[in-house]
Amino acid sequence: METSKRSISVKKVIYIILNVLFYAFILLMLLFAIANIRVKREDDVPNIFGKGFIAVKSDSMDGDEPDSFPQYAIIFVDMIDEEKVKELKTGDIIVFYDTELEQLNTHRIVDKDGEIFITQGDKAAKDPVRRYDPDKNDNDPTAYQRVSKLQIKAKVASHWDKGGNTYLFIVQNFLWTIVLPVALVVILEVVLLVRNIVILNNAKLKEKYEKSKAEDLSELEAAKELMRKQILEELKKEQEQKASEN
Repeated sequence: METSKRSISVKKVIYIILNVLFYAFILLMLLFAIANIRVKREDDVPNIFGKGFIAVKSDSMDGDEPDSFPQYAIIFVDMIDEEKVKELKTGDIIVFYDTELEQLNTHRIVDKDGEIFITQGDKAAKDPVRRYDPDKNDNDPTAYQRVSKLQIKAKVASHWDKGGNTYLFIVQNFLWTIVLPVALVVILEVVLLVRNIVILNNAKLKEKYEKSKAEDLSELEAAKELMRKQILEELKKEQEQKASEN
């Protein structure tokens, strides 16, 4: 008996854990979908509540720094507004809209010239000849990029080296990888909900039927008992009448 109760308890815990994981996955998919739906222009960063993510398409940040990252990494970013731009400093990695490439780009801030940020990719910085030196006036102009504060979209907070390919595949196949699975899950949940409602209603109907049946049997037994008493009383009266006549 004790073993049976323990087995039921373990199953219940596993069921709860699986449900939590399931709904966490659904929530993640919905947040992912919302973040990507909000991207309307080529200079928009997918984000929710100021937290965003981008798949790195180039290897320009594949360097020797502790926070360098390779091509096809996913970077997690904090969105930047006019006030937060003022807090940026040398060494920060930023996401900005590259007007030459006409797409988002990611570089490290290596210097500042008034309202302009001097940025360079970590890959270029690995080459001593191309590495930007703020104390020199003959830096290779092709090895760094000047970025205005209006171009800056976000600051890199962390990265995941091997997630970019998966992310790009999902984005390129958004209908099949996000919309369809979420729709199927919602349909499945509706079916399960309807099924549970039907089961619950059937259980209630069965309980009501059993209760009604028990009440009918009780009333029938009461009627039979009353009839038996009436018959006994009639027989008793007849016997008393015969006795008085004799």
